[in-house]
Amino acid sequence: MDILVTRRSAYLNNEPQPPLDHIERVLKDLRKISSHGAIPYSAQLYCGIYEMPHQPGEYILLDWSPFRASSKLSFPLSPVDIGPLRGKILRQILGDIVSPLVSFDAGLRQIWSKKAEPQFPPPPALAETHFEKLDWLARICQIFLESSAVIEVNRQPKDSLLRNWDWGFWRGVLLEQMEFKSSYEQRLEVLCGIRSRLMTRGGKYHSLYPFLINDDTTQSRIESTLQMGTWDCVFSLLAQYQISLFLDYEDQWMSTLSELGNGIMGWENPSLEYGCGVVTLVHQFISETKAGDFPGRFCENIYSILDVMESVESSLNFYSPSIIALYEELTLSLIFLVRPYEFLVPESWHDLYFRRWERKYRSPSVLERFRYQQCLVKVCLSFCELVINIEGWHAKEITLARRSVILIVVCLINLGTTFPRPQEYAELWQKSQEVCFSP
Repeated sequence: MDILVTRRSAYLNNEPQPPLDHIERVLKDLRKISSHGAIPYSAQLYCGIYEMPHQPGEYILLDWSPFRASSKLSFPLSPVDIGPLRGKILRQILGDIVSPLVSFDAGLRQIWSKKAEPQFPPPPALAETHFEKLDWLARICQIFLESSAVIEVNRQPKDSLLRNWDWGFWRGVLLEQMEFKSSYEQRLEVLCGIRSRLMTRGGKYHSLYPFLINDDTTQSRIESTLQMGTWDCVFSLLAQYQISLFLDYEDQWMSTLSELGNGIMGWENPSLEYGCGVVTLVHQFISETKAGDFPGRFCENIYSILDVMESVESSLNFYSPSIIALYEELTLSLIFLVRPYEFLVPESWHDLYFRRWERKYRSPSVLERFRYQQCLVKVCLSFCELVINIEGWHAKEITLARRSVILIVVCLINLGTTFPRPQEYAELWQKSQEVCFSP
């Protein structure tokens, strides 16, 4: 039954529930056959092989078996040895399901491409919740990974089976969906849960993880930014870098970016070259945090980022989740230094950034704290200017606007409850009023 449903998968893209369970069971059986395990009964029956009742290990070929030498039955039926048929069974099933699976893949891509976030997947078609959406994507990636692996292992010269199944599209989609945008439309615990299933040994999707973080996937996603304008390219690369931080492969990702950005591709594409420079600044801010980097190099890296953001302010007319996330991390890193032991931050900041900063240097002198306070004020002022400019364009991203206001409020609370307050706090308070009450 599972094999028959899988063969029809090319026609089931628009069904209320695509047959993922059936496909997964077929692939599980194929793995078992390929690894010289017991040949499942369903695979035997599909290929017209029947085990005689009360005669364990005795098999006959039924009239519809593709392995019969003649279509005419002669009685009594001669028993056959199922062992030598193992390869034929495997290849027969693969030959029947590969083409439908390729069509299934193509159909799902069309559905996905037509649906804009956050409406996809539509409730009646695939999933209704954030968890179901991510879990569905991970299952699709797992299915196509296992399909391509079984084909690769069992493919023979001059074979009609597909040579290379490119399922990189789904790897890219899954990684894109790992970006946190807003707690109003996402549940961060879901992202953390999927991350655990990917990264934990024995996790449900752990076999996917090496393919998500390999250089080919990274290069493909970076190359997808080449047709973008400068700032769209920067925001996309920054989002990709932040996802690499979330999945703990940022050094590997940066190595690929540097290779592409400093090579011919970067020379021919100014947007990529500039984006590579911006992300490198952010990476320096996060990685250059040994005790000797405070306060000098640490603050210098922050001011370098703010200089870049100043050039963004006048041209940015929409909220970018990656830019908001950058300012959130700048803010948290400074709050740790301004208030090493008592501070107030949103739970989402804890889940996204805390583990990167909790063991960093946090023993500033009194004079150093004043310097960090001034730096935090400048970060928040820069962000206020960014928000004021975006709102001047009447931006419609309400959930991201709320996330931005929360960032400003967190700065005000943590700076406003320090003693003594920095002199620049009054200026920050005034600027925050422009954000909240500007027409």
